[in-house]
Amino acid sequence: MSILSFYIDPSRVCIFTKKACSYCSNAINLLKQNNNNPQIIEIDDTNENFFLERELISATGQKTYPFIYINEIFIGGYKQLFDIVKSGYFKNINCKCFQRDYDDWGAII
Repeated sequence: MSILSFYIDPSRVCIFTKKACSYCSNAINLLKQNNNNPQIIEIDDTNENFFLERELISATGQKTYPFIYINEIFIGGYKQLFDIVKSGYFKNINCKCFQRDYDDWGAII
């Protein structure tokens, strides 16, 4: 079992970020603009930052931040996320992280 499986919440879009990364901030803002509250994992704030970063690079082949997962599947970085949103696919994606549950009053729970 990979260390990544301990971090990635399958019910949310997961973004692995670094401090002072403008593409990371852009990705988070893009998701929030599209009514998604991503799981943000700041690599610099984890105890396993060195091992986690090595695992991300090994698992994905990508060496730049952010690392973005949807439905536990690596989609790439900011450019790939932007392309998904721009294509309209993001609105139709069958993702557990975009499904909302509502209470009897219509509020998101």
